[in-house]
Amino acid sequence: MKTLLTTPMAFVKGFEFRWMLFVYIPTYTVSNIADHYNLTDAVPHPIQKLFAVFLTNTVTSLIKDTVFAKRLNPFKPIEPFPPIALGYLFTRDIIAMAAAFTLPSLVAKKVSDISGFDVRTSERIAQIILPMLIQVIGTPIHLLGLGYYN
Repeated sequence: MKTLLTTPMAFVKGFEFRWMLFVYIPTYTVSNIADHYNLTDAVPHPIQKLFAVFLTNTVTSLIKDTVFAKRLNPFKPIEPFPPIALGYLFTRDIIAMAAAFTLPSLVAKKVSDISGFDVRTSERIAQIILPMLIQVIGTPIHLLGLGYYN
C-alpha cells in the first residue's frame, strides 16, 4: 500500500501488478465479449458465458500462480496438485465466476422486485453483493483444496 500511495507508477510497473492484469484483462474481456455472442442455442447463454469466463480465468490464474511460486521460492520445485485438490479449487473458481459474471444478471429481476429499484440498479447491486456473499461458500472450499495440497 505504501508503494501504491507514494509511487503509484512503480506499483503499476511492478511484477505482481502486471501478472494480476494478465489474469483480469482477459477475464473481463471474455466476459464482455460473451455478453454479445451466443455460440449455440443448445446451451443457455448464461452457461456459455460462465464456462468461457471460468476457462479464461482458470488458465490465466494457473499460469500466474506458477510464475509466482517460482519467483517466491526459486529453490523449491513446484509439486503437482493432487486431482482432488484441483477439483476443490476448480469448484471454488466456477462458483466465484458465476457470482461475479453470470448470476448478477439472473438475480437482478428478483432484486428489483424486492427492492423497488430499476433492473439496471438491481444488477449493479447484485454485482457488488453476490461475489462477497459467495465467499461464505467459496472460502471453505478453497481452504479444503489447499489442505489437500499441503
